[in-house]
Amino acid sequence: ALREHRTLGHAGGPRRVDEGGGRGRIGAGGAALRQRSDGGRFEVIAMRIEAGNREVPAWTQPLIKPCAQGLLAFLVREFDGVPHLLVQARVESGNFDVVELAPTVQILPGDAEGLGPNAIPHFRDVVLSAPPADILHDTLQSEEGGRFYNDQNRNLIVRAPADFPSDLPDHFRWITPWQLKSLVRHSNILNVQCRCLLTCYGGAGLLPPLPIA
Repeated sequence: ALREHRTLGHAGGPRRVDEGGGRGRIGAGGAALRQRSDGGRFEVIAMRIEAGNREVPAWTQPLIKPCAQGLLAFLVREFDGVPHLLVQARVESGNFDVVELAPTVQILPGDAEGLGPNAIPHFRDVVLSAPPADILHDTLQSEEGGRFYNDQNRNLIVRAPADFPSDLPDHFRWITPWQLKSLVRHSNILNVQCRCLLTCYGGAGLLPPLPIA
């Protein structure tokens, strides 16, 4: 079990080094790198870890420490009595095939602040303003702890309101949960956030038996 963690050279907490434009470095003294000088997105902190059940008893490594909680959400709507989830085709620089299917909303909530209304991710406000009766699932799930420090995403599954627009941006589509589940068998189609949220959908008992025509 993990017995101790602390930043290198500074037991009271991470120190920050800002070097022009918010850039920094991790050095032998154990500083933290902040990606943006305004405090957004993440820090990279140096950690010393001691554990009795790993390949070595102690090591040092960088960890990514988020500066905000992430938000992942599906909007759900029925068409002719069949539930559908709203997904988006999302381009991310690290994707193997460039584009993968992602949840309706996948953001750090502070990402668009101060960038104007056009920068606000689609349907963010619909998800965050949903009344309690329309929230079908709401949990916090942690990210992988070997590289991320205390990183959590809020996972929401929300019923779309009655006045939800029928015209969608070109990269959004309604898809049944069974269709989405079938895509898990194929490589590089669903991103990891979509797979995680689909698991929440099934685990919450929201996935009914496959309808038979």
